[in-house]
Amino acid sequence: MIALFAAILVSVAALLIPNKTPFARIWRPSFLMGIFSVVGLAVTYSTFGFETLHAAVPWLYAAGLTMFLAGDALTTSMMKPVTSPDPGRSFFVLSLIRSVNLVYIYAVLAIIGAVLIAFVYQERSAMFRMFELGVALRTAESQDFSYYGAGHFLLFSGALGSVLILNRRLWVQVLGCVMFIAPIFMSFVAVARTGLFFYISPMAFLLYVRTRRLWPLIGPALLLLTGTILYAEFANKDTAATGESFIVWYMGYAIHAFDAFILPLAHRDWGLNSFGTIASLLAGGIEPEDLSVFNTEYNVYTFIGSPYRDFGVAGVILLPFLFSCVWSWVWNRTPDKPICLMMYGWMAFPCMIPFFDWKFSLTSLLYLLVVYLVLLKPIFGTGLLPDERRGPSSLSPSPRRATVEV
Repeated sequence: MIALFAAILVSVAALLIPNKTPFARIWRPSFLMGIFSVVGLAVTYSTFGFETLHAAVPWLYAAGLTMFLAGDALTTSMMKPVTSPDPGRSFFVLSLIRSVNLVYIYAVLAIIGAVLIAFVYQERSAMFRMFELGVALRTAESQDFSYYGAGHFLLFSGALGSVLILNRRLWVQVLGCVMFIAPIFMSFVAVARTGLFFYISPMAFLLYVRTRRLWPLIGPALLLLTGTILYAEFANKDTAATGESFIVWYMGYAIHAFDAFILPLAHRDWGLNSFGTIASLLAGGIEPEDLSVFNTEYNVYTFIGSPYRDFGVAGVILLPFLFSCVWSWVWNRTPDKPICLMMYGWMAFPCMIPFFDWKFSLTSLLYLLVVYLVLLKPIFGTGLLPDERRGPSSLSPSPRRATVEV
């Protein structure tokens, strides 16, 4: 119960941190961590209970959440408020990108990714014509069939889409939303619910940034709910062996999995789980041990799972604090740094599933950072004026609105 109580306190305390952005406090990383933990732990309490957990587990979860809040609060207190007329609502694409040619290059790469994922879908759905499509997709996943690099190409689609969504012209905004269709479809082909979260998260955040209203989030929320249910049916996980809905297990069981499979581990992985690809490269390509060898198919253990595997109790205390400082810095710079504004949409995703798994070390975030660095101007569009020598463009404002509002 202490974990649930701590999650409630963290949610409330996060709303009390001075807000140095023009965006609603509900997007703050520590609030997302707290409120989604409340939801997940409430499901745990009502369905599985806390009684069978080792006494240390709820305290570890509470400590991780508290340290994440501390990192957010400390980083925010050290940063000065930034002033921007209306960040993210009315800029035009040419004020941000290095060259209009990059828009077309990224669009071509996105089309290549869309074609590749369409081919993968056709290949997998044709594998077992005598069975349902779900069998084909989950069988291909279990056998680790190739995507032919589609995922890498589709990151260009998501990055370009996030720029276009914020453009002041409606048809460009719609085109930006369309750019997310192929990446979202890829999560369908991969039968990956977390992938669906990953791609919908930036679209939802940027739709809010563009409108400053929450009602546009209804569409992404319905898509997420429909996709999650559909994926569960395809993966044959719509109900658990005990008869409960998959949603209950998805949201509430990971802390019990941590208790059963992570807490007893005696060895440490020293960063391989928490820092992902970076730690693996520094360690000479070593990957963390696959725990499925212990005859468990449950492979998610809440956000404290990876830090504990790597450094034990010290990891649960220090790593959430460290990553929170980074996430908080990006959040606080969203008003004046468009690259932070766009990256934060993707970075909000790990904060939305703390009850499920640690996703702060996703390699895709590093790829996206490079993709944005190439696409955006060196100073990331802050305070730039339009290059009027280019002449009128559908991506630029009308002559009456020459001031950039970033």
